[in-house]
Amino acid sequence: MRFLSLRDVLDRLTISRSLLYELIKDPVQPFPAPIHIGRRSVWVENEVESYMRAVLSTARR
Repeated sequence: MRFLSLRDVLDRLTISRSLLYELIKDPVQPFPAPIHIGRRSVWVENEVESYMRAVLSTARR
């Protein structure tokens, strides 16, 4: 299991920070919420990749 920082997630998705937090609140297909480790927020790499696959699958329909 690997954790991704905020910068890592933003770079992978090529989106802004504000859009990321909008996606987390999306009721239809929410982006995985971060895990808080101390003062840091991190995302589980597998969850981010699963989200990306789901978005791609939906877009190709």
